[in-house]
Amino acid sequence: ILVLKAAHMNAFSNIRVGFIAGLNLRELQKKAEKFEKEMIEYNQIAVYRYMLPLKWAVLDLMFLTDDPLVMDKKCSEQNSFLQQMFDSHNLIVICDMYILGSIVAYIYSKYDLAAVLMQ
Repeated sequence: ILVLKAAHMNAFSNIRVGFIAGLNLRELQKKAEKFEKEMIEYNQIAVYRYMLPLKWAVLDLMFLTDDPLVMDKKCSEQNSFLQQMFDSHNLIVICDMYILGSIVAYIYSKYDLAAVLMQ
């Protein structure tokens, strides 16, 4: 089980480095979806939780929809997830949500939001 967890953490780290290095977002999305399925299949929930904020940042930057209903549902899911992470004191995921959210906000020229998220 430790080897499996380490393999999934390596996959997550590879996707994260790819994001930071500016690799193709569609390719990162495909990798994330592939490993996400494996993480769920092998019950690697902790690593799966680490992956979600990164996956959401990639999708936000790809801007796959401008449908207000879809965006509202996604926002609700992310807020619920963030609350779960606060409740479970998962500081790594909480920090990633704020850092990645600020990166996305900055890229979309939402500088005030990016500043608030970084505080």
